[in-house]
Amino acid sequence: DPSYQHKYFVDGPLSESDAYIAAPDRIGAGFTTRGANLVLGSTGAGARSVFALDATWPLEMGARSILWETTHLTANMANLGHVMSQVETGITASGNWVAIVGNGPYGNSGKASLFILDLATGALLKEIATNDELANGLGGVRIVRDPNSRIIGAYAGDLQGNVWRFNLASMNS
Repeated sequence: DPSYQHKYFVDGPLSESDAYIAAPDRIGAGFTTRGANLVLGSTGAGARSVFALDATWPLEMGARSILWETTHLTANMANLGHVMSQVETGITASGNWVAIVGNGPYGNSGKASLFILDLATGALLKEIATNDELANGLGGVRIVRDPNSRIIGAYAGDLQGNVWRFNLASMNS
């Protein structure tokens, strides 16, 4: 069809993670701290959003399986752009279960930032800006772990061709 125009929806990559977080219990009566199997993803070019689903019981997935969605309209998340890479997860040296993602292109500030989100709620724990270059965004984050599998650092590239190293080894959350 010569008049076809593609429309992006949820086309970002998905990743899987195991975590020990507060999540809905199996009977749907509330939340409990437990081991959970999560699916994390982004809407890629479709929107400026990242999300987490509880996939612990895949045959029982429904509305309560949606843990959170964070968008550029969420408090303190205006610099979230189109996230085109996987969401990285793990536990920090301070004991926080986190999701880590680069802000991607087209955040409100136009600058590259690393976002560290609470894995159970999607709430922003920390935004780390790289520099003041405009027309930028941070992509492809990869985390570094210590021998106990705790996150101690991250690497990511930006749209200007820079590679950034982030020291995340602090015991202070």
